[in-house]
Amino acid sequence: MCLIEGTNLSEGRGTERPFEMIGAPFVRGEVLARQLNDAHLPGVVFDPIEFTPKSDPRSAPRPKHMDQVCGGVLIRVVERDSFEPVRTGIYVLSAVRRLFPDDFKWRIGGIDRLAGTKELRQSIDAGVHPDKIVEAWGDQLGEFKKLRMRYLLY
Repeated sequence: MCLIEGTNLSEGRGTERPFEMIGAPFVRGEVLARQLNDAHLPGVVFDPIEFTPKSDPRSAPRPKHMDQVCGGVLIRVVERDSFEPVRTGIYVLSAVRRLFPDDFKWRIGGIDRLAGTKELRQSIDAGVHPDKIVEAWGDQLGEFKKLRMRYLLY
């Protein structure tokens, strides 16, 4: 869910569950949860929530939307083995971009750096379906998986 850091959405820093909840003052949690749950993503369920990020000098000195009530979703992983975190992150970004287009913003340098390319941002902005975005990585992902095998310890 670190892709959320490349946007104006709170990734839950300054709460008791960072990276498990995302949102912003402009997000309607019920609407976002329904949209994401209707996608039937493997291993994950989205619950509508409200949260207020607070400053914590050790972990979140200036969290996004500090002291503001944020609507959003709690991301509950219910089946770890089938959960696909990157696909889920892309679905979340696509849904928020589509549902709240006037308020959602990219942190251009941030999202492109986190994603490793500007293609993710451009694809979401163009309305490309999240599954098509992930499918486009097919050949490269297969090559990466082969390469990484020699580095896996377990």
